[in-house]
Amino acid sequence: MKNIFRSSISAILLSLLIFSCGSTQGQSEVTVVDADRLLELQSAGAIVIDVRSPEEVAEGKIPGAINIPLSENMASDITDIKKDQAVIVYCRSGMRSTNASEILKKAGYKVIYNYKGSMNDWQSKKKPIE
Repeated sequence: MKNIFRSSISAILLSLLIFSCGSTQGQSEVTVVDADRLLELQSAGAIVIDVRSPEEVAEGKIPGAINIPLSENMASDITDIKKDQAVIVYCRSGMRSTNASEILKKAGYKVIYNYKGSMNDWQSKKKPIE
């Protein structure tokens, strides 16, 4: 009886492993990063996208960031960025960047980072702005 139970558990676990590996193939995941990791990724070529409004950006942004305000059509607004290019999104507090990350994920972008602390965190750490 114990052998049947163990065999059943083993079969279930193996099935879960196979199906879970197959279901994420080709899909992107969003990775949350902090300010220091953002700088490392940016130095390695990641594109930093500020999803705040132009009025907010006028008060200062992360150096080198491009402004693409959050919208339902956001993915069509960044067609010049290749879908396999690493992108980092941020906003003021982390809410809009989370939404932007999901929009990019659904649009097929493969390497997405969300600077969850966003501009509030950046400024509290006395990081440079432009």
